[in-house]
Amino acid sequence: ETVSGQVYNVAPGGGVSLLELLEQLGRIIGTAPDPAFAPARAGDTVLSQADSAAAARDLEWAPAVTVEAGLEAYVEWLRGATRARPRS
Repeated sequence: ETVSGQVYNVAPGGGVSLLELLEQLGRIIGTAPDPAFAPARAGDTVLSQADSAAAARDLEWAPAVTVEAGLEAYVEWLRGATRARPRS
């Protein structure tokens, strides 16, 4: 069976709330987040969670990095990209 042209979700399994993500990011960059809450808007997504079962089945894929480790790597990459960019 071919996987060419197929679309796959890649996700760590389980859900991470926006507040959890914000807390993790705050720990990584060394700040205490202070989120502002507002009433929900029409059309807001209440819950969204990727299912990576097809990637596991067809590609033998499994997550190798936690969400927090991925955030840490991304922040380090951003910091490096910011230092490398010439200031104008």
